[in-house]
Amino acid sequence: MVDAKALWESLERKYKTEDAGSKKFVVGKFLDFKMVTSKTEISQVQEFQLILHDIHAEGMVIGESFQVAALIEKLPPTWKDFKNYLKHKRKEMKLENLIVRLRIEEDNRQSEKKASNYHQEAKTNVVEQVAQERSSLERTSMEQEPSQEEDEPRRSKRARTSTLLVLIF
Repeated sequence: MVDAKALWESLERKYKTEDAGSKKFVVGKFLDFKMVTSKTEISQVQEFQLILHDIHAEGMVIGESFQVAALIEKLPPTWKDFKNYLKHKRKEMKLENLIVRLRIEEDNRQSEKKASNYHQEAKTNVVEQVAQERSSLERTSMEQEPSQEEDEPRRSKRARTSTLLVLIF
């Protein structure tokens, strides 16, 4: 009969080579991970945390300061200003604090995006109203009597100037 120690050693030899392969695979996932703008940053941070968990499960240790620096570097190019802000922080940051800051920044960006969409809609309404005013001014100037035509060019010029100002703003 084979004793337990010999059996354990044979199993270790058989599966230890596969263990080294899985470590390389997990490290490859970590190195290849990049954030994109098509997904929310928080969902991508969760993916990053899963990769870090897999690395830890394989018995490899990565320091927290390295994790924070790696996550900052993996932010998408649209976050360039925020990335530079985080890089210039003098105090060392924990991963949890970085994730909180990323959530806040993502929420701020979403609210700014909604506000800019709202302003664009408001500008569109102004343009429509101005177009209606201009057409009504042209109709009234055509319908007026010939005796008033001498005064009308000055009035319509002022009205068009103010209309033009509304379009610019």
